[in-house]
Amino acid sequence: MLMVTAIIAAAGRGARMGQGVNKVFIPLDKRPLISYTLEVFEKCGVIEEVILVVGKDDAEHARSLVDEYKWQKIRSIVVGGVERQHSIANALKSLSPKTSWV
Repeated sequence: MLMVTAIIAAAGRGARMGQGVNKVFIPLDKRPLISYTLEVFEKCGVIEEVILVVGKDDAEHARSLVDEYKWQKIRSIVVGGVERQHSIANALKSLSPKTSWV
């Protein structure tokens, strides 16, 4: 069977939001925005693994969310690069050799 891995790019700084925090961690109804996205991928039967890409200052926060929400599909939390293409390249380097589709 083919293995499908999702890469979720969440390493943006959210500077235009003016919140002083990465926008994916801003709470909506008492949950960080990123939790809604990750929950969908966690429940998706097609996706077997998820690689979450965050900024270096957000990696610890992301790990704590994975523990708090008990997401099982997150294979790794990868630190993003200077630009989005660098972030995705970092994620691609962490793919499982069993991955068939991204």
